[in-house]
Amino acid sequence: TGPLPPQHTWVSPQNRPAGLFPTIRVYFSKWFVHPFKRRLAKYYLLLLKRLFSLRVIGITGSFGKTTTKETIAAVLSVKYKVLKTIDSQNTPVAIAKSILFQLKFSHQVFVVEMGAYNRGEIAQICRLVKPQIGVLTGINAQHLDLFGSLDNTQATKYELIQSLPKNGLAVFNLDNDLSLKLYQKTRPPKIGYHQSSHQAAILIGEHFHIPPKQAQIALANLPTTRLKQVKFKDTLILN
Repeated sequence: TGPLPPQHTWVSPQNRPAGLFPTIRVYFSKWFVHPFKRRLAKYYLLLLKRLFSLRVIGITGSFGKTTTKETIAAVLSVKYKVLKTIDSQNTPVAIAKSILFQLKFSHQVFVVEMGAYNRGEIAQICRLVKPQIGVLTGINAQHLDLFGSLDNTQATKYELIQSLPKNGLAVFNLDNDLSLKLYQKTRPPKIGYHQSSHQAAILIGEHFHIPPKQAQIALANLPTTRLKQVKFKDTLILN
């Protein structure tokens, strides 16, 4: 799966367990167990792609990744058997686990949420899953403490688009200024969406030959993840 970023080859002092054997166990997992799982997952996924034409959709951005993943999976489930990564588990190790323990021969689409704490991590996930479609939900200053600058954030998120094959489809949120700039510099095939992740899901559904009306019905039945305001006596509670 390629070389690991530096943060994956050592354990920070605050995360080092006390005692010799717990320390050995942590380093053994980082250096041997996790890389082995990623490599095994990579070749299993490659097998499914070649034998069963499995399609992979990658989703990244500073915000909206999980919501976009849920909406896309809901629309594609109208016609296909879809597996999506669980909740916000978007690290290489978590994605490898999803591949090894959840992905079956019967799945036709794998929707993958991709997170990153440093440059190179999105590229690492892409080497693992090799997406044919990449969705960039938007970029902001939310993770400046991790990336140091917006330029680094942009470069990290754009690793998904750069990993796509020549005939891969890049999908951008055009309401986000930084995402729009990346859209403008990207060669086709590419599409852009406005307003919400629902439009992104409908557009990708059309790419998979799902009529917009069917997509809208699927989205209407999707449970909302937004917090509800509940007033109890004189207190406003977010539930």
